[in-house]
Amino acid sequence: MISNLLLEAKELIAINSTPDYGTQEISELIVKILQGMGATIKIQRYEINGIQNQNILAKFGPDFDGGLLLSSSIETVDPGDPYNWKITDCDPFNLVVKGDNIYGLGTSSGKLDWLCMVEAARSISNRKFKKPFYILATSGEHYGLVGAKIFTESKIAKPQFGIAGGPTGLKLAYSSKGYIGFRFILRDTIGREPKAGKSLFRLVINGKPAHSSVPSMGDNAIEKAFGVISDGNRIGDNIDIVSIYGGDQINKVPDRCTIDILGSLDTADRLSKKNIQIEQITRIIAGSSLNNILDAVLYIYNSFKKTVSSLTPKTNSNFDPPEIVYNFGIIHMISDKLLIGFDVRLLPENDHNILLKWLETTMEEINKRYSGVECEAELEFNAQPMMVNRGSDIITLSMNALRDINEEPVLTTSPFLSEALIYNQAGIESIIFGSGTLQGGVYQPDESNSIARLNKSIEFYRTIIQKFCT
Repeated sequence: MISNLLLEAKELIAINSTPDYGTQEISELIVKILQGMGATIKIQRYEINGIQNQNILAKFGPDFDGGLLLSSSIETVDPGDPYNWKITDCDPFNLVVKGDNIYGLGTSSGKLDWLCMVEAARSISNRKFKKPFYILATSGEHYGLVGAKIFTESKIAKPQFGIAGGPTGLKLAYSSKGYIGFRFILRDTIGREPKAGKSLFRLVINGKPAHSSVPSMGDNAIEKAFGVISDGNRIGDNIDIVSIYGGDQINKVPDRCTIDILGSLDTADRLSKKNIQIEQITRIIAGSSLNNILDAVLYIYNSFKKTVSSLTPKTNSNFDPPEIVYNFGIIHMISDKLLIGFDVRLLPENDHNILLKWLETTMEEINKRYSGVECEAELEFNAQPMMVNRGSDIITLSMNALRDINEEPVLTTSPFLSEALIYNQAGIESIIFGSGTLQGGVYQPDESNSIARLNKSIEFYRTIIQKFCT
């Protein structure tokens, strides 16, 4: 990995492009990096939840349809508690190189996938191209692949083939699981006051973050909190829960959940003996009781798990992990409403309609079963599995490119959702490829990548551009 690329990587990693900040600032750097490479640059601006985001499209070569699209998301997830980022000195936006490893938020996919594509193009930018190729930086991957959808719907480019960046470890992913994301919003219209004479204390439940496609790599703090709530009446005190907050994205295993409880100090002492952290104890009365709403939340949680367990088949050995997986990623108290968000990754053979029906009937059941609780439910995203024929032209082209750089081509499947799905739906035959791995800490502190694999990735992109476009 050449030194100037490391400098650009350091600049990219240093910019906060989490969903709360958007991608306007990093887009300015991306345009700066692309200048002088002979590309035609187009910018697509849009808002996600009121935050400014952008797609940056760089076109090389002649002005006609067809050619090759190289695409990668430039946003990242929230890094969580900076203190957990030990190798980067408690700063997730600080790029650190140690031996063959490079550390920082966005190193295992996304930002560095895009930079590898650019470096490949830079090294051959003085060539004459017979077909166009495009490098696309997108946003909104974590909000239903918004950026990829805006790009394809705009028809500002019509490439024939596509490669979407993703942590595949230099393998070619031709298939991905199906994906459904859910949100429920609950409100108790009665406004139940907690009983007087209690103390307020906060329970802190810690977990371990991970990508929701591989939840076993993490430890879900919200699900642990559900266990605490379920046990509440057995703790030995008539408690009132007045607030709960955990997680930041439905596709990320939450590493922290807090529960504010009104109860006796004896209750706090009993909980502390259950290895639950008591962050603070304040002798005040605050908030309305959420007990009734949380009973409804537990109903949703248990009903969802039961429905998922009824799906068949339960495993498919072509995927890793081979089973259906789900993740409860968000529980937020917002004013007088409680929001929960969760997702599920389905096998190609599973019927999505079973869960869509469950969503509808569960909302109706909550409104009937729990007096005073109003429930709204929405489908955040519903994506069918992606499947590209193993004998397709893009796979043959990619396998030959890997052989040319002395890398044995390996076909694989992806447990995670990718922009390649959107491109395939738009008629752009696409696969997933990248240098990072899920085991490299995607969505985890001290996320990392291998410099050797990054160099191989650059070689791959350079070779496939030369094979198809020159």
